[in-house]
Amino acid sequence: MKRPFGRNVLMFLTAVLMLGSSSLAQEANEAASTPDRSVSVLYAPGISGSRGYDRRLNEGIGRGLIEAGYQPHIEVIDWVGQRRGLATVFGFEENLLQARLLARQIIEMRRDAPDRPIILVGHSGGTALIAWALESIPELERGGIGDQEIEPPGGPAMVDAVILIASGLSPRFNLQPAMHQVKGHVYHFASRSDNLILGIGTILFGTLDRERRLGAGMVGFLLPEGLVLPDYAQFAEIPYDPAWQIIGHEGGHLDMMSTDFGETVIAPLIDHALGNPDAPLPTTRPIRMATSQPVTTRPATSRSFTD
Repeated sequence: MKRPFGRNVLMFLTAVLMLGSSSLAQEANEAASTPDRSVSVLYAPGISGSRGYDRRLNEGIGRGLIEAGYQPHIEVIDWVGQRRGLATVFGFEENLLQARLLARQIIEMRRDAPDRPIILVGHSGGTALIAWALESIPELERGGIGDQEIEPPGGPAMVDAVILIASGLSPRFNLQPAMHQVKGHVYHFASRSDNLILGIGTILFGTLDRERRLGAGMVGFLLPEGLVLPDYAQFAEIPYDPAWQIIGHEGGHLDMMSTDFGETVIAPLIDHALGNPDAPLPTTRPIRMATSQPVTTRPATSRSFTD
């Protein structure tokens, strides 16, 4: 006895819907069982603002993190605006304000997504912004900016790791207050060959923290007076490696700002910082002890170069 045509169609459609529902349920279960590999990367460019080389570096970082299995969310912090160049170096108070705005953003990101890793990456002058932002977090937690209070999300560390590239800060700048807000390490890439921007440039026009001396991105950071080596246990200096010449890094101020460097050096460093012990790690060294040279020099101001 043949079944009516309409009944056969109805049974067929019912079977299709059941298979579809089963497939959707399976996909939902697989998605639920897949760990969230999202990571937020906040990038602070140098005193010229975001340029083509910044975009190439971030493209490489994103590509490397995707290859490592992450879902990166990279955001460039526009802290320079229309100032650019020496106007940014001399705009100390505005730089501190921009740092507080970044600090508020970090607090809100941690509050909104407590389990998502946050990595801070800064180049040259952008390293100062990152250090000042992390320093100001405790104050903002107590009161906020202006009349807007920020509810602290709790926990001692706001970010998971910090990567400083060719820092425009002075070597004796104290990173310890910033490190209190970092769960893991603070890495710094330095190069003795960075002697134009962070040599002649910072001697003539000053570092971002207003010292006329060689920049930390050239000579490395030094242990601040009054601190001992365990105070800087989170800090790791990464000196220039001649092996990087194969990817175009000759030691200059902008040589690290490439897609290849972002993909093959910075992204694996982030992967390592997030707990993958198999990710390649550049050669590091601990903070160096300061010599007997004076702790401070005459502060650099715009006036001192026009006298």
